[in-house]
Amino acid sequence: MDEIVRLRAWVRDFGHEKPPTFVADLEAVLGVAEDAIAMAQQMSSLQKPLEDVLLSDEFLQRFAKAFAETPLPSTIVALPTSSHVR
Repeated sequence: MDEIVRLRAWVRDFGHEKPPTFVADLEAVLGVAEDAIAMAQQMSSLQKPLEDVLLSDEFLQRFAKAFAETPLPSTIVALPTSSHVR
């Protein structure tokens, strides 16, 4: 994030000396970088709660119950093995 702050300061201080299209492109890239960092931080903050849910006793009990109550298919289709595929 420090890199983005430094580049934004550079654009503020020296951007007027560069071609407008270059400055616009640089600002677009900086905006995408800021969005990516924000998304990564948000995903990181959600990771632990998701692990807590998936490893909770309640979730595991519900999953086991749903698995046990799900009927097996009446027909099983055999897929070719790699020796049959040419």
